[in-house]
Amino acid sequence: MITSLFDIFEKYADEYGHFERIVNPMHMRPDIHAFLLLSFLVPEPGKKIIRDYIHGAAWLNVDIVKLKKVASEEDVRDLVRCGVGIDGDDLGIFVDS
Repeated sequence: MITSLFDIFEKYADEYGHFERIVNPMHMRPDIHAFLLLSFLVPEPGKKIIRDYIHGAAWLNVDIVKLKKVASEEDVRDLVRCGVGIDGDDLGIFVDS
């Protein structure tokens, strides 16, 4: 179990956007891979994964407390590689210009 999601996201900040480093991705597109990984780790049947879209980021409907209990450090690293970031208690996938 991870003690601080924020710390793990920060640890792998240099991996941001390096989707090509993911071994055996679940999908060839980084956003879809992130959505599939999050759906596997924190299943929320019937809920949309995107909660809101503001200022170039899709804010995700993911329970951070549940994610922290089940995600490995490698899972978080791969989310960062897909362009997912954390801001307080929110996860977002950011649109690169």
